[in-house]
Amino acid sequence: MVVFYRGQWCPYCNKQLNALQDSLGFIKGKGATLIAVSPEKPANISKTVAKTKATYSVLFVDGLKIMKSYDVAFKVDSTTIEKYKKFGIDFYDANGSNGATLPVPAVYIINKDGIILFSNILTRIIAREFPFRRYYRICRFRFF
Repeated sequence: MVVFYRGQWCPYCNKQLNALQDSLGFIKGKGATLIAVSPEKPANISKTVAKTKATYSVLFVDGLKIMKSYDVAFKVDSTTIEKYKKFGIDFYDANGSNGATLPVPAVYIINKDGIILFSNILTRIIAREFPFRRYYRICRFRFF
């Protein structure tokens, strides 16, 4: 299972990652591995791990290769950048060389053969699908 999230500054992302941590035993019990991917610098990923108590892998990928390969990366427009700065969120500071590029929040369930069995690409930031809805879908898939 691969989850793309925006950053430690995003309360919706943190809520989703925390819910996934709470469900990690169930996910592992289905034979799955959970990985979260962010454009943030490693120092900020440490903040995410602290906030969500994540024990699964949380990855920073310089150059956004994974986000781009799943076609979830987008460049934040200048108006939005300035708006977020007013709240103390500086994408260039948070993401380092990845700049003001964020992922559309997304979840992928991929089997061992690399086939995507399920994807949920969220166009509304706050409309997250939390694990209790996802369980039904996970239960139908075999990961081994």
